[in-house]
Amino acid sequence: MEELVKKVAAFIEEKQGSKVGIYDARSGALADYYVIFSAKNKRHLKAVAKDLEKFVEDQGLPLYIRQGTEEGGWIILDFYDVIIHCFEPETREFYHLERLWEAMRI
Repeated sequence: MEELVKKVAAFIEEKQGSKVGIYDARSGALADYYVIFSAKNKRHLKAVAKDLEKFVEDQGLPLYIRQGTEEGGWIILDFYDVIIHCFEPETREFYHLERLWEAMRI
């Protein structure tokens, strides 16, 4: 699974997502891995989230649930074992999820 999340991070970077963080939460969180990144704007957020959904499903992980919208500045893609948080920069800064998982950063 770690190899998959590294592929996801590389894919995000190819799509010009920034500040990609990967967190290994196997020691007790709901998912095994969390991935967080920032998009440039709402349009970019929507496009990258859509492309990520297809990319991860093509890797063999079906999407369980998608929450949020580009209008809210935050889209969550939940693949059970991997949860991807797609943010606009301002929304990411406001919620600052990294502080919850910093010790688990890969």
